[in-house]
Amino acid sequence: MVMREFARGVFQALLRKLNRQLVYIPPDVIGGISVGEDIRLMIGKQSPVCLDVGANEGQTISFLRKYFDRPEIHAFEPSSEEFSVLAGKHGDVARIYNIALGDRAETRQLSKFELPVMNSLLPM
Repeated sequence: MVMREFARGVFQALLRKLNRQLVYIPPDVIGGISVGEDIRLMIGKQSPVCLDVGANEGQTISFLRKYFDRPEIHAFEPSSEEFSVLAGKHGDVARIYNIALGDRAETRQLSKFELPVMNSLLPM
């Protein structure tokens, strides 16, 4: 027991030197440590309806599935190339739409870039 207390003291001193401290955060408390865990706790249910607007290749879908048991995901991706990748990766777990989502019905030009995550409907 003495060795354990000694080790604890050394560890705490080391953390203080690094301007850090160890803090216990009980389970099911929003702690600012994990965005996903905090979102899960704030929403409070395991099957939320989620919209992924500009879904790209489904990074947000993967994130949502990590923190929720049964999310109902609707993913919108206007780029046909990225839509194909998205459908191949996540078509079995999300409803995927090959359109952009906006506040009105219109036709717009999609600006495409070498890095598809940068594709945008906004003017350059």
